[in-house]
Amino acid sequence: MTERIELEASVISKEQERRILHETYKETTGCKSKKGPGHGYLAKYLTRSQLMNEQIEEQTRASALAAAAQQKNSEMQAEVDSLKEQLTVQAAERVKDKEQIEQLQHQLESTTSKIREELRM
Repeated sequence: MTERIELEASVISKEQERRILHETYKETTGCKSKKGPGHGYLAKYLTRSQLMNEQIEEQTRASALAAAAQQKNSEMQAEVDSLKEQLTVQAAERVKDKEQIEQLQHQLESTTSKIREELRM
């Protein structure tokens, strides 16, 4: 039984845990506050260095996300470029095929006209 509770507790994120704690706190105390416990007049506020560390961590996360987005963007751009290249190759092949078809039709017309002339004689 305790293993199950520990397993469920490990699956719950910190934000969910905080929300559940806040809901339970509101139910037991009957308060209507939107803030959870620990935000009262006796709460310990973060020091400047702690606030700076949090800001630095947030900036680090943001820059890591931006770098990942830039990497993905460059990969997508490379894929788009290769697809454009394939399209131009295919278009060139189609033009070449059309020219061959026209050439073959011209040869067919010339041979049929020669055959008709020979049959007329």
